[in-house]
Amino acid sequence: LRPSVDLYSDIKNTTFRDWRANDESALKTPAHDPYPSWLEGTWDVRAKFSTAEFPLGRSKLTMSLAGARRMSCGPMPNVGSNARNFLQRFIMTSDNPAAAAASTDAAPPIKTVEPDWEFNMGSSLRAFWPEAELVSANIRKPSSSSSSSSSSNSYPKFIVEYTGPTKRYKEVGQGMAMSFISTEGFLLNPDTYVIGENVEQENVEQQLVTRYRHVRSYERRKDGNILSRQRIAAFANPDTDEALYSEANGRPIAIYEYYYLLRPSADNV
Repeated sequence: LRPSVDLYSDIKNTTFRDWRANDESALKTPAHDPYPSWLEGTWDVRAKFSTAEFPLGRSKLTMSLAGARRMSCGPMPNVGSNARNFLQRFIMTSDNPAAAAASTDAAPPIKTVEPDWEFNMGSSLRAFWPEAELVSANIRKPSSSSSSSSSSNSYPKFIVEYTGPTKRYKEVGQGMAMSFISTEGFLLNPDTYVIGENVEQENVEQQLVTRYRHVRSYERRKDGNILSRQRIAAFANPDTDEALYSEANGRPIAIYEYYYLLRPSADNV
């Protein structure tokens, strides 16, 4: 059965759970639709910061939470920044094309639309934090040899290296890795798609591990443009702030929201 809950609207009521529970069935998504074909291509994006909400009060926001520091929340590299215009791209990919090419008996690869991870991160990083520069970005699929849900290789992981200023230095090499603990995407109707992700992110140099729920919707308009809304619900990490984690009782500490307008780019062929 497909869930009827609106992932985007329901984020305010979402609660933290033990995403690394040993019960792998608890982490499985009941259904998942791929990105729609109408997202394929390169888009000129206008981004506008909307709101930041603090369900337990603003005083509960600490530097250990997603969004409190730059790049502590990958989907929003600099929360609160009014990002300048930038490009985002979705590309058609093939599922295991190498295997299909190696054998004439293999089934044809399944083609799906996915974000161009490296291109999108580089573009959004420069837009949200102009002083920073992407060095590399790679998406790593789960290891087929991983048999335990507690293994770090059991989840898709987005690994990013970048340079950026700190309080002490003008330019410092840094890295972060986003582990997608669970993902669910749904085509609500032919022109509306919504995706939700539970993410655990590690920023190595900052010795920081954040946990958040990321939800984004895309709505295709008759004029060919796409309206998009994005929300992040940031949760306390019991490993770094047990008191705040207990006080929150599963509730998010902060919720951030952005609005986007995507217009077909002249870069499209």
